[in-house]
Amino acid sequence: MDGLLDRAVHLLSAFDDDGAPLTPTELAARAGLATSTAHRIATDLERLGLLARTASGGYVPGTTLWALGERAPVATRLREAALPHLRRLHELTGAQAHVTVLDPAAEGASRLRCVVRVRGGDPADATGAEREPAVGSDAALSAVAVALGLTGPAGARATELALVRADDGTLGLAAPVPEVDGLPAAAVGLVVGPADDADATARRAGPLVVAASVAVARDLSADDGAGGAQLVVSAGGPTG
Repeated sequence: MDGLLDRAVHLLSAFDDDGAPLTPTELAARAGLATSTAHRIATDLERLGLLARTASGGYVPGTTLWALGERAPVATRLREAALPHLRRLHELTGAQAHVTVLDPAAEGASRLRCVVRVRGGDPADATGAEREPAVGSDAALSAVAVALGLTGPAGARATELALVRADDGTLGLAAPVPEVDGLPAAAVGLVVGPADDADATARRAGPLVVAASVAVARDLSADDGAGGAQLVVSAGGPTG
C-alpha cells in the first residue's frame, strides 16, 4: 500500500503538461485515490504552496512546486541548452517545439516529462495555449515514446526521427537527443496542428528537428568547455 508521500506525489503528477485546472474529482481519479483521501492530502499540499485553487475551485500546480522544479540541475541544463534551438524551430515552422525527458522512476504516461517548450515568442508562453496543440497531446507523446524506444518495433530506439499522426490530424515529430553522461534519455519534439499543409510542414521540419536534437546534445556536452558549442538550427540545417 502506498504511503502518504507516495499518494501526495500521485496527486502532484496528475496534471497535464500545460497545468490545466483539475476538479477535486478529476484530481482524485487521476491519482487513483478516494475523493476523501485526495481532498485531505490536497488541502495540506495547498497549505504548503505545492497546489493552488482557482476561482472556480479547481486545483493547479502551486508556485512552490514550480520553484522547486526550476532548481533541478537536470531541468536547468536541458532548458539552457535547448532554448535557442527550440526558439529557432518555432521561428522556422510556426509549430510548438519542446524537449521531453524520460523519468525512469515514474510509470505509464507520467514517465514522459516536458522540460521546456516554446509555443509563442517565449518558453511556455501561455498566450499560445489556445492556438496550438499541447505538448501533452497524443501525437506529441506518442512521437516521443517511439523516439525513445518505449513503443515501436521491438522497442528499438529511433535512430533519427519519429512521426505520429493523431486521430484529430495533429502531427507529432520527435528525434532522440544523443546520449549525454549524467542526463536522462530525452527527445526534441515538434507538434504540428491539423491543417491543409501539415504534411508539407512536417516534411520540411523533420531534418530541423533531427539537427536540433544533435545541437542540444553538443551544447550539453560542451557545458564544461569554454562558452559551449554555438550550434543553432537554420533553414538549411545545423550551422556553427
